[in-house]
Amino acid sequence: MRSIVHLLENSKDSHLCNNVLKNNFFALDMIDPSFIDNDSNIIGVILATLYKKFLDYSKDKKVNEGERVKLAEAFAKVQHDFSRMMNEKAVPEDDLEALSSLSAAIDLRASMHELIEKFMKFIGMQNSVLLIPVDDIDLHSNAATMMVEQIRKYLVLPNVLIVMALKIDQLAKLKRLQFSREYRDEKSLNDNELDEMVDRYITKLLPYNHRVYMPEATVYWDAELQIKGKNHS
Repeated sequence: MRSIVHLLENSKDSHLCNNVLKNNFFALDMIDPSFIDNDSNIIGVILATLYKKFLDYSKDKKVNEGERVKLAEAFAKVQHDFSRMMNEKAVPEDDLEALSSLSAAIDLRASMHELIEKFMKFIGMQNSVLLIPVDDIDLHSNAATMMVEQIRKYLVLPNVLIVMALKIDQLAKLKRLQFSREYRDEKSLNDNELDEMVDRYITKLLPYNHRVYMPEATVYWDAELQIKGKNHS
């Protein structure tokens, strides 16, 4: 995953011919899901990481003060929508409260998109793509399904590329466990139907053509070690 992130950030140095590499990318620091607990979620961690980058760039005396203020306002708007969403986790009983809860989710998605656009312009990479690497999201068993769902809801945006390192089978098992708990009262739901639900969800979350499979260790058994020097190898 780190190799892919490095390749995308330095695509101009690559000799590969690929439509994806024609875009410009700016990568955030690696997101570590171990920071996720009951009082935070992955959107909050990503938002904090993005804000740290904003503070780092704000130290440059050459920054446009007007753009800096607009970006700070965009951060405040996202934080407001994020707080609304976090405070409305419970399923509302009132219809108007349910509409308000839905509005908070829609507002957060829209404000995230606007924030990222302004951030990319602020750092001089307008019309570029924000690259967000997330490491070992499936290892955090208590929150893995929640984190991937938040990514699917709020970060599948035109100006964002999420790169995740995970074991798909393990994530599928966690999702199956979640479904089995949610539908434990549905006696008509058998194992095959449960497996089908999990498969459909994983395929929608991670389409087959979006996956990069790591090679097995056996691939390297007969490989030679090559050391490249200045004039020879």
